[in-house]
Amino acid sequence: MAILAGMVLAAVSGAAVASASALGSALIPSMREKYGTGYSSAVVASAANLGAIIPPSNAMIVYALMAGSSVSVGGLFMAGVVPGIILAIGFMGLASFISARRRYPLTEGSIGLKQTLIQTWRALPILLMPVVIVGGIVAGAFTATEGAAIAVVYALLMGFFVTRQLRLSDLPKAMFRAAITAAMVGALIAFASTMTFAFTIDLIPMQLASWLQDFTSDPMTFMLLVMGLLILVGMFIESNAAFIMLVPLLSPIALSYGIDPLLFGFLFVMNLVVGMMTPPVGVLLFVMCGISQISLNELMKSAWPFIVFQYVVLAACLIFPGIVTWLPRALGY
Repeated sequence: MAILAGMVLAAVSGAAVASASALGSALIPSMREKYGTGYSSAVVASAANLGAIIPPSNAMIVYALMAGSSVSVGGLFMAGVVPGIILAIGFMGLASFISARRRYPLTEGSIGLKQTLIQTWRALPILLMPVVIVGGIVAGAFTATEGAAIAVVYALLMGFFVTRQLRLSDLPKAMFRAAITAAMVGALIAFASTMTFAFTIDLIPMQLASWLQDFTSDPMTFMLLVMGLLILVGMFIESNAAFIMLVPLLSPIALSYGIDPLLFGFLFVMNLVVGMMTPPVGVLLFVMCGISQISLNELMKSAWPFIVFQYVVLAACLIFPGIVTWLPRALGY
C-alpha cells in the first residue's frame, strides 16, 4: 500500500523529496510497529523516488529546460510512464519477497471493497489533478510553466471547496516557502549558468565532444561512459545542480552521436534520481533519516536491494530502448 500511495502521490507532487516528506510523516509511524523502522523507511523512500519518474516530474522539466529545443517536456513525461510502472511493480514484488523471507505479519484491519470505492469516489476530484495537468501538457493545450500555474489554481480550489482544509491564513506561509524554494533554484541556475558560459567561451563542449569521438565512435560506449559518470555524480552532487551543470554539456554531444534525445534525457534523469538514494549525499536518505530518527547505516541495510533494482531497470532501459521510447513515439513525440 505504501508503494501504491507513492505512485498516486508521484502523479501529484512530481518531486521525490516532497513525496518522501508526505509519505514518511503519514506512514512510518504505523509501519514501524510491524516492519521495523529501517525497512519501513527504505520502502517509503523507494516509493517516493517514483515522484521524479512518473509524470509530472520536476526533474524532467529542469532537464528539458536545460536541453533546449532538442526534447519536449511532454515527451519526457510520456517516456517515464512505462519505466515508472515497471519500477512500482518491481518494488511491490521485492517488498513482498523480503517481507515473506523475514516473516513479517500481514496488515490487519483493512477496509472492505465498498468502503474503498466510497473513499476513492470522494478523492476523485483530487486524483484528477495529474490527469488535467499532464493531459494538458501532452495535448499541447498549455506549456509546463502554464501547467504549474493551473496546478496552483486547481489545488486552491480543492483546498477551499473540496477538502475544506485550506484557510486564507495558510497562504502567506505557503507563498513564503514557495519563494524560498524558487530563490534557491534560481540561485542554482545563476551559478551553474556562469560555469556553462565559461565552458562555452573556452570551447569545452567542442573539445569534450572531439575527445569522446576520438575515444569511441560507438553510441553505446558513449552512453555507458555517461551513465558511469552520472552514477558517481549522483553520489556527491544534488540532482538539480547536476542537471543545470551537465545537461548543456552532454546533451549536444549525445545528439552528435545520433542518440535519441528522449532516451538520453530519460536515462539522464533516472540515473540522477536513483542517485538521490545513494550515499554519501543521498538527499532522500537524509530526509528519511530525519523523519524516522534512525542512522544512515541502519537505513542502508534495508535500502540497498531497492537501489540495486532501480539500477537494474536503468540498465534494462538502456539495453531495450523501446521501454522508454515506445509510448512517446506512439503519441507522436
